[in-house]
Amino acid sequence: MNRENKYRGFSIELNKWLFGFFMIGLNGESYIIHKVKVDENTTILEYTIVAPESVGQFAGLPDKKGVDAYENDLAKHPSSKHLFEIVFYKGAFWLQSQEPSLLKNNIKTNISHLEFCEIIGNSFTNPELINK
Repeated sequence: MNRENKYRGFSIELNKWLFGFFMIGLNGESYIIHKVKVDENTTILEYTIVAPESVGQFAGLPDKKGVDAYENDLAKHPSSKHLFEIVFYKGAFWLQSQEPSLLKNNIKTNISHLEFCEIIGNSFTNPELINK
């Protein structure tokens, strides 16, 4: 498998998304280990605490506009207007419909359909989108 293994998490302290590797600290804190450019010739790795509920793994595919998709991203299908959340379920990434009638039946569709969708947010910073 050649899928890139990367994560993202939201740092409350820095008020921004960080991208890199995921780590759980000895006290249970969630960290993203990310690159920081010190100067023109030097880049270091830094680890920063992130909100645990914001952590998501790269799903391995971009949306129709080329935006990398991560677990917990929200994607909209242009023709059906359905909203999907990217979820990791039974060892694979899926698009979980957020339509009430389909959500109660736990309906999921193949992640490959993401190529027809556009990422419009995520469940951490845009929870209001799920309830629309």
